[in-house]
Amino acid sequence: MVNINTMLLAVIGSLATVSATDFDKGNVYWHNCGNCKCNAVGQREGFTGSTGCVQIDESMRALGLTANRADIPRKMTTCSVFSDSNCQNEFQSVGVQPGLKYACTAFNRDARSIKCYYDAKK
Repeated sequence: MVNINTMLLAVIGSLATVSATDFDKGNVYWHNCGNCKCNAVGQREGFTGSTGCVQIDESMRALGLTANRADIPRKMTTCSVFSDSNCQNEFQSVGVQPGLKYACTAFNRDARSIKCYYDAKK
């Protein structure tokens, strides 16, 4: 017969190994509609720091950004949007306001690359 106390301690022990930072990540989704209500065409999920330069098709019209830890208001997901494919010539910055879980921002011109950050400085 399994001792309920032993089983409970095993469950609690396994939960203790999952830290709050396991859910402390940024996500970005790019869309070919300007309101993010269409399916995402591409994404980078679960990043911290910087994504590095990510090439996107110039037909993209918006970025949807999430921060999994909206309860930590000082941490944000932000992206720089560039007119060329090598993350040069930034023309727009987008981000999730601290405390929110999701934000969608349309581009004001054709974009060819992005660089996104979670809890990081440019």
